[in-house]
Amino acid sequence: MPVNQAVAAVAVVVVLFGLGVPAESAPRLGHIAVHSTADGDKVFLVAASGSGWRKVGFPAPVVSAKADLSDDGKVLVAATIDGVYVVPVGAGEPRKVPNVPRSARRFVYWVSWSPGGSQGSIAMIFNSSLYTIFVNGNALRRLANDAEEADWSPDGTQIAFVRDLSSYTGQGRIYAIGGDGRDLHFLARGAQPAFSPDGQKLAFSGRAGIYVMPAEGGQARLVIRKGSQPAWSPDGKRLAFTRPTKCGHGGCVGRIFIAPATGGRARPIGPEIFDIGPLSWSS
Repeated sequence: MPVNQAVAAVAVVVVLFGLGVPAESAPRLGHIAVHSTADGDKVFLVAASGSGWRKVGFPAPVVSAKADLSDDGKVLVAATIDGVYVVPVGAGEPRKVPNVPRSARRFVYWVSWSPGGSQGSIAMIFNSSLYTIFVNGNALRRLANDAEEADWSPDGTQIAFVRDLSSYTGQGRIYAIGGDGRDLHFLARGAQPAFSPDGQKLAFSGRAGIYVMPAEGGQARLVIRKGSQPAWSPDGKRLAFTRPTKCGHGGCVGRIFIAPATGGRARPIGPEIFDIGPLSWSS
């Protein structure tokens, strides 16, 4: 597990954008969440409109590489130094997920919501293993070892995750496993898997960019060059992704881009973000 990713305090930005449609239609396109290590005040940033940003704070510094939106768009989940928290996108108080092992609280590297809204389960990766747990703290279960970068399928039957992730190439081997811990099988070489909203396709990052393949396995097709960290739009018609815009000695600055899921012209969304992180797109 990349330790530097697991211990960095991060900021999360959620972009609510119009994509050329009237302002009153924009909320139907949902939210995009992204983290950055650039913000030193240790909060999440959430867009209130296509051009504005507002902060949604977590109770403690965030340590997970990703914060994930529930599929109903109501809450974000992320791991902090004090445990895993569920934070409302709108009004409401943060809720701590109980029964996360104390030894894991500072080392939860990745989180992913199950389908079914903000009251269900989350997948967590800590100590290089994949676990699931209900947000009420019940039924902590270990599903697989040597795991990173997980995503839950929309029907809840399986979780895609990465093994043998190289810190040099950023690539590994993508597997899927049943939500019951059975039927482990290999899917593709790559990283950052993301199921489409209908569960029929899987997007992932490969050496040349972003690929899309059948979720059950098969031929992968390159749809976006020089992109990474894909996230599907709620209607499955678009892919959001990140792309570096400039790099220096201190790291890289990047932007969020959106393109048709079948490939085509990509357009940037929002500002340039230092050390731009994984994306989550929800309604």
